[in-house]
Amino acid sequence: MRAHRAAACAILGGLLLGCSRPPPPVAQHRLPVLPPPPAEEVVATVNGAPITVAQVVAQAKAAGQSPAEALEALVRGEILAQQADAQGLAGHPDVQRQARQEMVRRYLKEVFEKEVTPEKSVSSLEIRKAYQNALPRLVHPPLKEVNHLLVQTKKDDPQAEALAKEIRQRALETKAADEFMNLYHSFDARARAIGCQLISERVVTARQGWTEEPFAKASFDLVQPGQISPVVRTSYGYHVIRLASDIPEENVSLEEATPTIRQSLFPRVQQREFLRWIDNLAGKLQIRRYPERLQEIQRAQEAELSGQRKS
Repeated sequence: MRAHRAAACAILGGLLLGCSRPPPPVAQHRLPVLPPPPAEEVVATVNGAPITVAQVVAQAKAAGQSPAEALEALVRGEILAQQADAQGLAGHPDVQRQARQEMVRRYLKEVFEKEVTPEKSVSSLEIRKAYQNALPRLVHPPLKEVNHLLVQTKKDDPQAEALAKEIRQRALETKAADEFMNLYHSFDARARAIGCQLISERVVTARQGWTEEPFAKASFDLVQPGQISPVVRTSYGYHVIRLASDIPEENVSLEEATPTIRQSLFPRVQQREFLRWIDNLAGKLQIRRYPERLQEIQRAQEAELSGQRKS
């Protein structure tokens, strides 16, 4: 069956590649040659190897892709399969058992993964940019992580202040952070009734320069996690603050951060380099697409989605 020749190749973690049968022109292939499908079922060919409507439909459903995206995934999978086959990898025992999926996996491991590594592919410029973006987390003074409830008002408002004091009294009875934050649901309607908005937030602040002085001072006056501040007035309104944790000072240099940053950037860089790499392979092959044959698939997909919405 043709389905035995079409393998879904999971590549780079999330990239699903469908693989059609190998092309007759490649002398090294050891996979069985199947009769060609009817011309009207073919939506693309790669060196003469057809990709069919049925494969596109299966790929689109399996990967949650549009027909056009599914076709491109199948074309890429066929490109890789032909390249791996051309190098004689079809003769490996594992490949004989797993057919094209295993062959493509081995080809990627032996070629692509040796060419594209964190050390070779993540540039120093990308690392420096990431370091600058992460600088507030890597180089900072001692910080306080706090949760706070804010009765928002731009003016002095005795009613808003009284409500904040009532919230603080209830907050003193709470033990866990989620209990404190859930006070929002108890007092939201009360705040709206007096023309204010109640806001629940998590904030990280330094002693100076990060938040307004009254808020920063009140946060740093808290010593033990779970401790509740008095009501604090800022230009935003009236705050009740709960200490979540102390964050110690950090001073991580670019040199120290580089290995971690390089590893964190590599998955994105690897995907970028994979697309470049496979586009280069595609330029060496004869690839034909028949986009007009995707329209019927698109209409069927839209009709199915419309039916699901109605149900």
